[in-house]
Amino acid sequence: RGKIEEFAKRFRSLKQRVLLKWFGNAFPKIDDPNIRIQRWFPQLGILAHKNTKVFVTHGGLQSLFESVNFGVPLVGVPIFGDQRKNVKFLVSKGLGVELNKRNFTAESLMWAINEVDSNPRYVEAVLKQSTILKDVPMRHLDEAIYWIEYVLRHGKVLQPASVHMPFYQVYLLDVLSFIITAIVVLYLILIRTLRKVLRNPKKKIE
Repeated sequence: RGKIEEFAKRFRSLKQRVLLKWFGNAFPKIDDPNIRIQRWFPQLGILAHKNTKVFVTHGGLQSLFESVNFGVPLVGVPIFGDQRKNVKFLVSKGLGVELNKRNFTAESLMWAINEVDSNPRYVEAVLKQSTILKDVPMRHLDEAIYWIEYVLRHGKVLQPASVHMPFYQVYLLDVLSFIITAIVVLYLILIRTLRKVLRNPKKKIE
């Protein structure tokens, strides 16, 4: 509770409104009209809003795509899995900054938010990536509809190569058998060599 109050105290200095998603059991009570804490927010709607300035995220791939799509720069705080790689990528593209979870403090978060919000290069970079992301021949939904209708029109035209492969190739059993055989052969050679060395120690010394 002390931690969240420390963050809330820092957030009061921001001119923007802060929306904080809360995962804990004990729901904090922050008496500040500029700070709103809830267990769930409509993320797409918020990112699409023209007044959204900065998105603080753990670096999930879907969240990054949504933020870039709506042209919102980011502050990434990766927690586990591929999040670190995702955040490193957005930093390399100039779309935001990264904070280390081990050194995550109210001061570091405020610095990151102010840096991304006040420096126009982050907005410029994310808007450029947004333009690239949206520059497609057709909308993704329209493309999905097209391919569904294509299959309905032409039947079993689009089939994976695995349909015409024997089951042992589909599940890579032939490759697995080769690897196991190679390991067994190497093991037997090693055992045989060790036995020869142990039986004839004098010859080995000579």
